[in-house]
Amino acid sequence: MLWGVMGLLVGVGGGARSARAQPPTPESLRTPLGQTQQPSLQAQRCLALCEYHHYNSAPDSCRWYAAQALRSVPARSVQAAWAQTWLASAWLREKQFDSAAYYLEAAAQGFRHHKLPEGIARVLTEQAALQSAQDQVPAARQRYQEALAYCRQHELPTAEADVLRAYSFMAMREQQLDSAALYNQTAEALYRRTEHRRGLAHVVWMHGLLAQRRADYAEARVWLDSALALADGAACFRLGTECYTTLANVQVESGDYVAALATLLRTAERHRQVGHTEGMGQAYLGMGNVHYYRDEYPLARRYYLRALEAFEATRLLDGLARGYGNLAAVQRLEGDIEGALRSHERSLQYREALGNQAMIAHAHTNLANLYLDEREDLAKARHHLELAEPIVEARQNAYDRAYLWLVFSQLFLKEGKITAALQRAHDVLSLAHGNGIPELELETYVHLQNLFAQRHQFDSAYHYLVQASTLRDTLLSEENSVRIAELETRYQTRQKDDSLQFARQSVTLLGAEAEVREARLFRQRWLSISALALVALLGGWVYTLAQTRRQLQQQREALATTNRQLDRANGQLQERNQQLDATNAQLQCTVQHLDEANRQLQESNQTLAQQKIQIETLMREQSHRLKNHLSAVAGLLTLQSHSLVDPSARQALEESHARVEAIMLVQQMLYGKDLTHLPVDVYLTELIRTILRMYGFCEQLARLHIAPLRLPADQVLHLGLLVNELVTNAAKYALPTVRDPALDVGLQPESAAQLRLWVSDNGPGFVPDTTATASFGLRLVALQTRQLEGQARWSNGQGMCFTLEFPHETLEGGAAL
Repeated sequence: MLWGVMGLLVGVGGGARSARAQPPTPESLRTPLGQTQQPSLQAQRCLALCEYHHYNSAPDSCRWYAAQALRSVPARSVQAAWAQTWLASAWLREKQFDSAAYYLEAAAQGFRHHKLPEGIARVLTEQAALQSAQDQVPAARQRYQEALAYCRQHELPTAEADVLRAYSFMAMREQQLDSAALYNQTAEALYRRTEHRRGLAHVVWMHGLLAQRRADYAEARVWLDSALALADGAACFRLGTECYTTLANVQVESGDYVAALATLLRTAERHRQVGHTEGMGQAYLGMGNVHYYRDEYPLARRYYLRALEAFEATRLLDGLARGYGNLAAVQRLEGDIEGALRSHERSLQYREALGNQAMIAHAHTNLANLYLDEREDLAKARHHLELAEPIVEARQNAYDRAYLWLVFSQLFLKEGKITAALQRAHDVLSLAHGNGIPELELETYVHLQNLFAQRHQFDSAYHYLVQASTLRDTLLSEENSVRIAELETRYQTRQKDDSLQFARQSVTLLGAEAEVREARLFRQRWLSISALALVALLGGWVYTLAQTRRQLQQQREALATTNRQLDRANGQLQERNQQLDATNAQLQCTVQHLDEANRQLQESNQTLAQQKIQIETLMREQSHRLKNHLSAVAGLLTLQSHSLVDPSARQALEESHARVEAIMLVQQMLYGKDLTHLPVDVYLTELIRTILRMYGFCEQLARLHIAPLRLPADQVLHLGLLVNELVTNAAKYALPTVRDPALDVGLQPESAAQLRLWVSDNGPGFVPDTTATASFGLRLVALQTRQLEGQARWSNGQGMCFTLEFPHETLEGGAAL
């Protein structure tokens, strides 16, 4: 339960991924690309469009124009390097870290080749941001320092300001607010000196974020209003949306929920005007969170469902993961346990697709807590906790570790492992107390109280009850202090507004004074009622505590009676123990005989283990030599292709090199592992991604539906050669011809003894030549089909589709080997 609430506290909004509809393109960039004849001018226009769509929440369009620019110019040109940089930025915003790292490395090589300082500084900054997004904070901090030193060495003030702004954002994430403020002020001075309007708007927005983190909400509103004006003046739609979202967060934290809902409605309307569906989804998600904080669960559920509709329409994985997680929390509070389980499962699927380890661990812990508290399904609860444990331990986050240990302790208690439950609970107390997490400390005290009460150790249960009561009173006092501080802040803000109104309406001075006095009386009356309610609450708590003490006294008396009965039972147990001692003497003789037999068996096992090691060493040596021979053949083909002038001959050698690479991949998987059967899903996934990267496509372009099967090595080799030919053909002739290329590859069981393979694309289609003059690739596909003893079919609909059904070996239960 507590974990689901913490998931909602991440914030009202979030950075939205771009939708297919984006803000209108400026007049200066509306010339169709086909009217630009020179490749360099076409690439220059594409790069300008990349920058525009990057700052207007349209990463899909940014990525598309960057790809167009990359195709228009040579691979080692400066424009190609800038296009690769924009591609990396777009993939980084969508949390596709592998693709972002690939294009950043390519851009760095291009900028170093042309010795362009501005480009190198940009790549260093993006690499640091990538490391920060992957939670590699020390490496990111070092890379930011390198970028700052490089910018100062080459006198690049704007680039230095960009580095400082990104560095400040990372420091803010790490709760280093003083350092973040210093970096941000330095960046602001540099932007003002260079008159960089867009950068200045960003640092002013970050001033607002820092004021929000310091709980100075009045100052935060001033900064955010200024940032919104600067963002509109600089035509930065994305930053304007972030300003509205941050303002809504400030209003929620200061308790002004009505104003937060109005701001979020304004944000949704802003996205609706430009057709930005994902931005509307983020606004709906924020409105659902506001209603959740106000305990208006039906309204929260309705807005969460509207947000999920928007995210489903645009396939925003991050939004779907957060939306289903928040919906599960509401469903659990409403008693819909089945719905909460389904929502948590779907949230986990999307988080695994994103690859965000922290979010995956949170989802597993939420499911474990739900199965443990609501279903009493201890097996499923343990399964999810064991999946979350290595992730949480690797991240070293104090709150996550303490909460995971607490759920483990609750699981051990229900499994009857009292010692393990106590050990985990004390570990939670130590970690929570040392890192200042009083909420978990309170929940652990309540858990220990229940644990000792179930064991009828009422003295210990009473001790932890007192500890929980003391801590709860402390937290209640702190919460009241925070509420009073919020009321004082709102009161001071209202006083300033009243003073301004009084200055503008000097003619109605007497009426304004009467309104101020009435407002003060109302506030005093409200505070008095709150104080009386608090006193009544404390009185009820004291009465409950006294009732609990009386019950504990009665339980102590019952416990004394039980102890007397146990003493009589102990006398009987001692007589029984004497009889068992005689039996143990006989058992010891039997154990000695068994130990001798066990020693002889261990000697036999050692001999067999040595023989097995010798055989495995010989097999690995043979496999290693074969892999070296294949590597030599691949190298010879590459050298020969560089020396050829004829394009067709060079293409033939490159295709042969790809086939040898497919065979090498099988041999690499055989080396050091099972030498008879291979995981076909791992092999085909790596082969397809290698081919797509070789032809300049993103790895996520391919939609894979490959079942986790283990097939004989010779069948895997035939499948690899066949899939290599089909995917290479699609990457060369089909995918470059469409704007939104798609590739589907699947391998699924058709029956108990049949597998079905399919490869399809959305290109112009392909009719195979079945005559004797067919290309070598088609003949190779036919040969591999016969080797697999399968039946192949070609079809053309919205592209080419190849289907192959072939037999495979099965185990006794029907699963593939």
